[in-house]
Amino acid sequence: PAASNRPSIMLNEDGRKSLLNQRELFEKLKQQFDEATATDKDVEPDIFFGNSDRELELEEELRRVRKEHVELNIKLTSVQDEFEEKCQEAKHLLASSSGLKAEVEDLKLQLQQESALSKKLTAKV
Repeated sequence: PAASNRPSIMLNEDGRKSLLNQRELFEKLKQQFDEATATDKDVEPDIFFGNSDRELELEEELRRVRKEHVELNIKLTSVQDEFEEKCQEAKHLLASSSGLKAEVEDLKLQLQQESALSKKLTAKV
């Protein structure tokens, strides 16, 4: 693919839009963090004037679980990105090894041809 001259979408040697991907990842993480750390401003005021201890425990547990959820999503995103990078690296290495294997086969064939020619010349002498 043709690369743009804009730095935000320039491709590196792996073909990834690294700067764009990093920005997108940062925005996702920021949004998840904001959601996890949001105060109870999104929660409707309690109809009752006091919360029971159980309700407070459940609200705290809910905040903890939401935060844990965000942290796990961040880890998952990170692992997915790392997996994609490793896949690209594996593809590159496979292509390199295939090229090297073909080159070795060509050299073997060339050596066999030169050996056969050498034997012919030696036999004539």
